[in-house]
Amino acid sequence: MALRGLGDSMAARLDLGNVLLPARSSRRWGRPTLDRKCRSGWSGRCRAQGQNSGVPTQEQDRKSQQDGAQYMFHAESGGQVRVSVQENSLKYMVNVEANLPDIFPGESPILLHWGLFRSDSTDWVLLEPNDAPASTKFLGGKNEAMQTPMQQLASCVQTLQLELPLNMAPFYVSFVLCKPASKDSEDMWIKSNSGSNFCVPLGLRTGRPDPLGVTLEADGSANFALYSKNAANVTLCLYGPEDIEPAMEIDLESVTHRTGDVWHVQLPSIEGFISYGYRCRGDETWENGNRFHKRRILLDPYAKFVSPFIPGQEELPSPATALGLLPTNVPTFDWEEESSPCIPLEQVVAYRLDVAGFTSHSSCGLDERLRGTFLGLVEKISHFQSLGVNTVIVRPIFSYDRSQGPYYPFSFFSPMEDYGSGSSSLDASISFKEMVKALHKNGIELILDVVYTHTSEKGDEDPETVSFRGIDNQTYYILDKQKRILQSKFGAANVFNCNHPAVHKVVVDSLRYWVEEYHVDGFCFVNARDLTRGPHGEELSRPLLLEAITFDPVLASTKLIADPYSPLSSVPEPLKFPHWKRWCECNINFQMDMTSFFRGEQGKLSDLATRICGRGLINYVTINSENACVSQKTSKTEPNVELQLHNLLVTQFLSRGTPVLNMGDEYGLLDDGKAIQFDWQKLASATHTVNLISSLSLLRSQHESLLQKNKYVSSEMITWHGATYEEEPLWTDPNSKFLAVTLEDNDTGDLCIAFNARDDVVELTLTEEATWLRIIDTTLPYPETIVLNGAELSSEAGTSNAGASYSVQPFSVVVLRAGKCQELKDQT
Repeated sequence: MALRGLGDSMAARLDLGNVLLPARSSRRWGRPTLDRKCRSGWSGRCRAQGQNSGVPTQEQDRKSQQDGAQYMFHAESGGQVRVSVQENSLKYMVNVEANLPDIFPGESPILLHWGLFRSDSTDWVLLEPNDAPASTKFLGGKNEAMQTPMQQLASCVQTLQLELPLNMAPFYVSFVLCKPASKDSEDMWIKSNSGSNFCVPLGLRTGRPDPLGVTLEADGSANFALYSKNAANVTLCLYGPEDIEPAMEIDLESVTHRTGDVWHVQLPSIEGFISYGYRCRGDETWENGNRFHKRRILLDPYAKFVSPFIPGQEELPSPATALGLLPTNVPTFDWEEESSPCIPLEQVVAYRLDVAGFTSHSSCGLDERLRGTFLGLVEKISHFQSLGVNTVIVRPIFSYDRSQGPYYPFSFFSPMEDYGSGSSSLDASISFKEMVKALHKNGIELILDVVYTHTSEKGDEDPETVSFRGIDNQTYYILDKQKRILQSKFGAANVFNCNHPAVHKVVVDSLRYWVEEYHVDGFCFVNARDLTRGPHGEELSRPLLLEAITFDPVLASTKLIADPYSPLSSVPEPLKFPHWKRWCECNINFQMDMTSFFRGEQGKLSDLATRICGRGLINYVTINSENACVSQKTSKTEPNVELQLHNLLVTQFLSRGTPVLNMGDEYGLLDDGKAIQFDWQKLASATHTVNLISSLSLLRSQHESLLQKNKYVSSEMITWHGATYEEEPLWTDPNSKFLAVTLEDNDTGDLCIAFNARDDVVELTLTEEATWLRIIDTTLPYPETIVLNGAELSSEAGTSNAGASYSVQPFSVVVLRAGKCQELKDQT
């Protein structure tokens, strides 16, 4: 057989009594050609004999006829049509059997009106006349098709066997049944009860709707499944290694390849292909909320590996900004004896960083190929250990549009290729696993910053269609009353419709994947306020997504953090968050209140107390790499930046909750907020701050019962006071800028902490029943700033009356401990 009369016209549908037939086709299908680059109605390159097309060739399979597939259809007016498919090494035997007693009683003749297609069900390809079954007529004109008489098998049952070439698979046989016109009636057309043609796949299998994405089977086949409720047609597009246009396109016929709202197909082999995407067609008017575009090739939302983001695709016939990489030749990763440290949240000391910025500067001392990568971070594990850090929070690493940045992802399953040791997301995947394994072996957990509230596809004003928008816009995004994409007030041009059942499944499946595949220990949800939004942008009291995450069994041991801060607009929003005793929130007020107090602003005393002993939240002293201690001064006598930073750090580590350092906090400043310069380690101020942070981490563990509790400190254990133990704090005095608190700890000794934001010295009177030791004074030079074993007060310049009082210097924090000096020395 040979392909003859190849044309490129795209036929439209013609409605003959509601029968779906091609309006026009000039195709003939004949013997296979050896020219792999032939173009035809297949809308792609034909796989010739000798090339692996997903079906056996004559050389590959000389086995006898195999058991085939069986299909049963209900006809629209009653009766059944059964189709069986057998194959050998050369051809398919397709047997069509029609049992329609209510329509064609007795021996009424039936015609099979049929054609073949691969990429477009409305554009049929015909056989050469010599290769068609006997008595086949070829209809020309706009209704071009083949018509073959069926044979009487029994009363009301007629049958026909077709022999079709194996080499041109995959393809479909599409047909309707016809009772020819008589003098008393017109032609009678019969289709399936779904309102479409009968359609049978050859060289591909029906597939299954679950799991979504691509699944490789043990027999070498690949199952593809894509959710789209509103698409009228879905086409799978496959690419070879050098292709910029699809090498093969396969139309997923809805009768056999759609279950509910999921389109699916199984290919016997994907050898020769490396990437894939989908065309989704449907109503292209925007009034109904859809944004279908017949030219675009779209990224599978469940693609585990993504090709590099490709700009400038608009001039191509089939633009594809990003494609999914087929998961072939993925090596099995050896996790060895790795396991999660499982650190309780109240014991966490975390460090939040940007993978690229953390080791991108030349001063990091790493080979250039490791800078800004997951493996570069591994080389700096000792830096975390020097700080007493046991958890690393990594800013978003999902695949993103480089022109927009990491807070604008277009995939929730694939790591960004830039962070790997090679050039692909597969390389990044392996490097990420190496990083997690190394961190866990050193007792350090990994938490991912994740963005599920919006994507890089922007809005309707300046769209960037990559995936969700073109697949099912009105499902994946929240729309306004005019069916246009709703903009987030937090800076994003779209809002992901997280609480739609199909969309929340994507998010939960993504989280599960990062836990199961990459052993991630937790997630920090950026811009968490938008996770509570309903389908019309309203705020939900019991969001479907959050409830699903909270009670998901796979996620049961992961840490869940809600971050209300939006790095897009720098607007922190108060959260109304149903935490179900599983979620922890980032304290949006901690940094602002602490900074305001130590700058000497008025009326901050109560806020200071609330932040120290209030809810156990995630506490930052800087936000999103912007150092808060260098903000505008409000007093001529305000302390230098280093002292202010130390005040904030001490308060952070002594407050109830989880202390989180932002990248660069240990050095006081960042280089434009983007990269650490490790040569700062040589500065005396950096050594001072690193030592302070490390010692504060140890101090928290020493006073575990006070500083590492997941419950409120009881009123019996805490006493707020002024300069003397008996003096009540001046809560209502806006000019009051001094506060002291004594915390009772029967195990390691009581702590007395004094916070002075005044520009003069305050004499703190101590109880004479105990022997007090100085632990911290932020005004003292290194290494006296913090002495974990405690220094006796009688020898200190800041004390008077033989230890009965302590001089708290302007803009400082002082921590004193009662007794038990020798015991703590032994512990240290």
